[in-house]
Amino acid sequence: MNNHQGSLLRRHPGHMGWVMTQMRGKGYFFVDSRTTKQTVAAQVAKGKGVPVMSRDVFLDNEVNEAHIEEQFEGLIALARTKGYAVAIGHPHPATISVLRKVLPKLRALGGKVVPVSSQLKAAGLVGLIKSTEAG
Repeated sequence: MNNHQGSLLRRHPGHMGWVMTQMRGKGYFFVDSRTTKQTVAAQVAKGKGVPVMSRDVFLDNEVNEAHIEEQFEGLIALARTKGYAVAIGHPHPATISVLRKVLPKLRALGGKVVPVSSQLKAAGLVGLIKSTEAG
């Protein structure tokens, strides 16, 4: 699950606790877009035993190709350092245009785009994630 809007919800530990309890019972995971600095979502998810990842790079918080390319370069640099990086973006024409240009570069560097669920499984949370990839 991801909650890209609703920053007020992600700042409230009690409400996020309820959400995470519901998610844990169903075997889901959470992606925190971190669109507010006051988010407690990842912290609460971890405390409730819900697999969670947080956004590292927001590709198109400014919708222009130069900025998006710069953000993608930062994503690659972070992934090289950390081993992976989580990006979010929108289907803006500028974003799609940049991705068409830079994804071949990513592949040439040996990188690839994977679902968050795959990264969580690689982190050893296999049994905690409900499979959404089958069927």
